Amino acid sequence: MKKLLNAVKISAKQQIDRFKATPAGGFFFRFGERCVQNNIFNTGAQLAYHLLLSFFPLLIFILSLLSFTALGRAESLSQILAVLPDNASQLLKPVLLDLVDKRSGTLLSVSLVLALWSGSAGVRQVILAMDRTFEVDRRRPFFALYGLSILVTLILTALVLLILASQVFGTVIRDFIVSQFDDVIALASLWTLLAGLLPVVLIMAVFTLFYYLVPAFPAGERVRFRFALAGGITAGLGWLLVSSGFRFYVNRFANYAST
Repeated sequence: MKKLLNAVKISAKQQIDRFKATPAGGFFFRFGERCVQNNIFNTGAQLAYHLLLSFFPLLIFILSLLSFTALGRAESLSQILAVLPDNASQLLKPVLLDLVDKRSGTLLSVSLVLALWSGSAGVRQVILAMDRTFEVDRRRPFFALYGLSILVTLILTALVLLILASQVFGTVIRDFIVSQFDDVIALASLWTLLAGLLPVVLIMAVFTLFYYLVPAFPAGERVRFRFALAGGITAGLGWLLVSSGFRFYVNRFANYAST
């Protein structure tokens, strides 16, 4: 039996070595080694904690802000809720309607401060994690790091608002454009495609700029833009894939109200 086990181990090691010698195998093994070296799983857990902590103040701020705009109308809120998983929509609907009805300026101010504080804390963890991933030894001054994290938080908030606005007003814009031309079907199909691609393009653009500008690279050692673009596209597609998978899981198999 011992000889058989040794033979199996030797055979398995040989198969692994053969796979490792291939381009694809070498890539996956190097990828795994880099994940271990950069402590990617612990870093991911830290980022998930900080981003989850920042989500609710940011959500309250966005909803409070929307209550002072045309997006706070009932029909607009219905369109916003429609992009969420069913269970999430049911949980958020009474809270959202309550925020819209009250239109509290105090809540808007407090939620803005909390959103910037907790959101920038999560972004700072992302910045530090990217410095470790890119093996950047240079450290920014305290105020520069905090200022950059707040700036990135504001940009991400504006991105979320832009995506929400495009989804809510997309139908109105499409109907107006279609009414100006004869080929209605083709224009409607084109607009639907563009409206679906806009969030994807924006997310990829933000990730690309994040990879290119945020790490504290020394002068002249910044990562090439084409590599940042490749990383942005990969991260954007991964983000969308995970989001779609989570949405499918929640709608089909899970319930936020049960554990």
